[in-house]
Amino acid sequence: MGDALKFAMFGVNFLFLAMGATMMGVGIWMAVDDVDAREAMAMAGVNEDLYWTSVYFMIATGVFVFVVSFLGIWGAISGAKWALFGYIGVIGLAIIVQLNVIILTAIFWDSIDAGVESNMKTTLQTCYVSEDAKDETSVSWNEMQTDFKCCGSTSYTDYKESEYAKKYPELVVPWTCCVMTSEKQDYTIDDVYNRTKCTEDAKNQVTSSAALHVQGCYPAMKDHLSEHSAILIALTCTFAILEISGIVIAFLLVRKGHD
Repeated sequence: MGDALKFAMFGVNFLFLAMGATMMGVGIWMAVDDVDAREAMAMAGVNEDLYWTSVYFMIATGVFVFVVSFLGIWGAISGAKWALFGYIGVIGLAIIVQLNVIILTAIFWDSIDAGVESNMKTTLQTCYVSEDAKDETSVSWNEMQTDFKCCGSTSYTDYKESEYAKKYPELVVPWTCCVMTSEKQDYTIDDVYNRTKCTEDAKNQVTSSAALHVQGCYPAMKDHLSEHSAILIALTCTFAILEISGIVIAFLLVRKGHD
């Protein structure tokens, strides 16, 4: 029984160890080389300071999970009660914090949702330059619109009061909002199905079009996340099960030490 508990404790915390290492790796990658993540943040109106705060938080969380997993493994191997009690306390505190985050997110979701959509719209209308511009905001919007087949934040009408529309009133929306002739990685204006029809539909404020993507990018991203929600839920549940399992096994090891 004792060896089985130690083996189970080791297995659970080995998975935690892998998760911590993965989080650290992703955080370091984002800090060093992830241009796409910075572009996506810029498009959503998130300033650079908040981006780096998120990166450092991910790295710190990875280090925390990594250290706690070592604490659990050490407690299982050595049988040290201080290590097991410390492990139980830290994991228990982590569960409480996670529950609070989930509850607060659920309570304030409407405000968060509206705030992100509003920031995206403001960034589009004030910072987007053109299809050929090389600044992070323009590049990220162009990639988002072609990848998700969308236009604007809420819808293509967001461009109506944008700096782009003021500069190019005859175009209304950039060609990255238009339907393409084929699926590919990098698009050019030559890939547009019908630029003239796309512009006409944008000017006429149609609700559906064969040449213009009428859906906004924020709803398109939410639809994409919804399609993959099962994976996110499964990962969250797996992490929660591992945490609870770790506490239960550590408690049983402590009790075994008293026997």
